[in-house]
Amino acid sequence: MINIKKNRRALSPQIYPSDHNKQNILKKLYNRPNILALIRNKQLKGFGHTWRADGLLIKKVLVEKINKTRPLGRPRIQWINVISRDLREIGQNVTFELTYNRDRWRDLLKSVMVLNGPVG
Repeated sequence: MINIKKNRRALSPQIYPSDHNKQNILKKLYNRPNILALIRNKQLKGFGHTWRADGLLIKKVLVEKINKTRPLGRPRIQWINVISRDLREIGQNVTFELTYNRDRWRDLLKSVMVLNGPVG
């Protein structure tokens, strides 16, 4: 029994303290940017398309309130609230109207990829 434990310890891959963070492992394996920054970038990119869709149903669903009784408990997290929180983290002068200026919005999306750390 003791030999099995020794062999298991000797043959198992060594985990270094820096490898306990799964982000570092993924970054090394796939040579990709921070996965949280990538998800944030994709969400903001999709939001830009949605917010510029004036007069279409997709923007109407995003903007308008539903007149229905709210269920009990904590309100669900809404996508637009997550987006507004992300924009507040990026900069204080960033608003939804920035999506209409595509060049500045594209620059903002590039800056999101530079940000490190989790959202919220």
